[in-house]
Amino acid sequence: MMILLTIYTIYFVKLTHYLSFPRIMPQFLLSISMLLEKIEQLAFLKRFNDEKFRSPLFGKPVGIIGHGGGTEEICKYYKEPVIDSIWNALSYPVEMNIIGIDNEQPRGVTFPVKNVRKDIKSIFPVQEYDWGDIELRLSTLVHNVLREALKRL
Repeated sequence: MMILLTIYTIYFVKLTHYLSFPRIMPQFLLSISMLLEKIEQLAFLKRFNDEKFRSPLFGKPVGIIGHGGGTEEICKYYKEPVIDSIWNALSYPVEMNIIGIDNEQPRGVTFPVKNVRKDIKSIFPVQEYDWGDIELRLSTLVHNVLREALKRL
């Protein structure tokens, strides 16, 4: 699931770990790809014909959040298919200001699942999270995005 949260001129994009696997969610993935392609296309075509043109999203801060489906070690591997694919679409030619949390995660943040267990009453697994850890990671990202947004005022 992709969620674009807009707070005035501040943006957050939240993605789940399985977003990049077409066999799981082909229609949704296709819709996301088409949306990102259209955003890039509109920005590129205008810019191609007028080098002074800047997208309405130019320079606006955005935080990318990737929801990991495994441990901390596995989350590191979500960077390329999840975080980087959205970063690539929003960085050029749209030229949004992609905000991260530190040097290790400059393009966004992922958070892992603490535990996954079976539920005999459901076909779906139960995912448990370390909400304190998630709050810490997201609050750092939100703080960084807000700080950048306030610089623009």
